[in-house]
Amino acid sequence: MDYTDLVKHLREHWGEYSNEAADAIEELQAAQEWIPVTERLPEYGGSYITAFSKGEVGHNLYMTFADGSGKWYQNSEDTGEVTHWMPLPEPPKEETE
Repeated sequence: MDYTDLVKHLREHWGEYSNEAADAIEELQAAQEWIPVTERLPEYGGSYITAFSKGEVGHNLYMTFADGSGKWYQNSEDTGEVTHWMPLPEPPKEETE
């Protein structure tokens, strides 16, 4: 079963899963799509894949503060403002013999 089929199956059987599973499904789906900064910002500080207003893609740090605010720390202002973001994928797992 591929990712799309899994999400479809889980949505069809939504009531059979706990709230925690539903939250995990939403996070998984969000991780596969660009999220506009106008829609929402990351809840936690960290590294994210970002798209910029001048058409480039890169990765940047997002810092969160005690008051709930946040700020993108960009490597260069030449790329424009961050317009979209997505979480970084999980790193590859080392194969054990």
